[in-house]
Amino acid sequence: MPTSGEHLFAVGQAISYADDGQPETWKGGYEIIRLDDPQREPQYAIRSADQSYDRIVHEHELREDLCARARGR
Repeated sequence: MPTSGEHLFAVGQAISYADDGQPETWKGGYEIIRLDDPQREPQYAIRSADQSYDRIVHEHELREDLCARARGR
């Protein structure tokens, strides 16, 4: 487990994302584009293949996309 201020996920990693308001709904197909400086919690810029913009999210909103691993990503 990373210490405070360290990122758990890496650039290029396939992840699933859940809005803070809907933690029961995970959306796959996102990739970590950039690690942002943590304030209280590490933050990430993520993007899905069908979006042209980055989304800034907190670490607790992410989990590894296990389906991506099965697809060979």
